Parts: sequence; C-alpha cells; structure tokens
Amino acid sequence: MKLPEPRKPSDRSPIQVSGKANILILSDLHIPYHSKMAVELAVKEGKRRNADTVIINGDFADNYSVSSHETDPSKRDTGAEIQDVKEGLEWLQNQFPKARLIYKSGNHELWWDRYLYKNAPMLCGLPTTT
Repeated sequence: MKLPEPRKPSDRSPIQVSGKANILILSDLHIPYHSKMAVELAVKEGKRRNADTVIINGDFADNYSVSSHETDPSKRDTGAEIQDVKEGLEWLQNQFPKARLIYKSGNHELWWDRYLYKNAPMLCGLPTTT
C-alpha cells in the first residue's frame, strides 16, 4: 500500500529555519476564542527557553465572522475580531522583541480568501501592507 498522490499540488512552501534555533510553536489559538491562560503559559515557557524564533502555525485568528460554516449572525463582529487578532500579534511581538516571527496561514485564515473570492472578487490580489 502507498499514500496516494495529491490531486492538487500544495501551493504552500515549507517553513525553513536554518542554523541553531530555540523555537516556540503556537498552533490553533483561534483568537478571540483562545485560552488566555494557555497562551500565557506557552509564552512564559518560550521565554524561559530563550526562544529566538516564534512560529505561528496556523489558525491564530478564528475569523468566525467569515466562516464558511453555519454561524450565529448575532455573534459576528468582524471589526472586533480583527482588532483582537491585531492586539494578540502586537502582544506576541512585544513578548519576543528580538525573535523572528513566522506566520503560517491555517484554514481559518484562508476563510478570508474564500470570503473575498465569493463576495468581493475585485479586491483579490490587491497589494497589502506589511
């Protein structure tokens, strides 16, 4: 038996970290539905181990308001979600001011792409700021 070949090749390039590194990996925080205590503990451990690289391994943001799943419209607040994610990223950068931060998109981040493709295709491909 063998693993079948993918029908559509992945368009994601692998994350590469060269040389010696102390890496903190954060996955599936789903801000604003994150566990504050769990994130703070992970960051505390990353600091204790002198992390010089932080990999955000997808789904940092939940993006509930643009989910492709059935969601409660009364709980959608896109502006507040974006603000919470922005604050979470700024907080993380402040915790590791000299570290390299690598942000890998997960399926929840890709919901924004699908939302734009469906509802505002003219915005797709516009330049973004860094």
